[in-house]
Amino acid sequence: MKPQIRLVGDAALALEWPAGGQANALARALHARIKAFSAPGVLESLPALQSLLVRFDPLRTDPDILKPLLMEFLNGLSGEEAPSGRNWRIPVCYHPDLAPDIEALAASTKMAVAQLVALHTGKDYTALFLGFLPGFAYLGGLDEALAAPRLARPRTSVPAGSVALAGGLTAVYPLESPGGWHLIGRTPVRMFDTSRPKPILLAPGDTVRFFPISRSEFEAS
Repeated sequence: MKPQIRLVGDAALALEWPAGGQANALARALHARIKAFSAPGVLESLPALQSLLVRFDPLRTDPDILKPLLMEFLNGLSGEEAPSGRNWRIPVCYHPDLAPDIEALAASTKMAVAQLVALHTGKDYTALFLGFLPGFAYLGGLDEALAAPRLARPRTSVPAGSVALAGGLTAVYPLESPGGWHLIGRTPVRMFDTSRPKPILLAPGDTVRFFPISRSEFEAS
C-alpha cells in the first residue's frame, strides 16, 4: 500500500495512505526508518492517523532529492515494523461527578454504566499519534460498542485529565481546553507536565490500559 506524496509549503512533504488498514502503522514504521537513517536535510517527521509529515531544511535538500529517498525507505515497508513503545496503566475515576457524559452515553448505547466501564477498561489501546494539545494522544482500539459521534455542541472548557471518547478513539485531555468528545471519567495522572524532563507522557506506539479507581482514591492522588 503506497502513499501519495505531495509538497506542503516549501519545506515539508506529506505522505498520505488510503484510510483504514495499516495506514497508521505504516506511517509510524516510516517515521522510525527516517529517524534510524538520519536523512540529510530532514528536520523531523510527524505521524498522524493515516499520514506522515516530513519537514526538511530547503537550504540543505529539496523535494526532488527527498522523494526518491522516501520511496526507497518505503520499499518493502510493513506496518509490523512500527516500533512498539512503553506500556502504561492509567487509573480513571468513572464517578458521574467526574464523568458528565457517562450516564447519557450508556443510555444511548443501551448498556449499564458498569458495562461501559468494563468495556473501556477491558482493552489495550495504542497511541496512534499526538495532536490538538501538547500530550493529547489519540488512542486506537476502542470497542465498537462505544463508538459515538462528537458532541453536537462542544464544551467551552474541559478539565485537564478528562478521559473521553469520540468516533472509534479514546483520549485523555492533558490540559484544560474546549472539547467536543464525550467525557466518561477523569485521571489524576498528568499527561503533560513541564516539571518533568520529558513533559509529554505518551508517545506514538505506546500502549495504554485504563483501570478504574474510586472517587476517594482519585481525591487522594
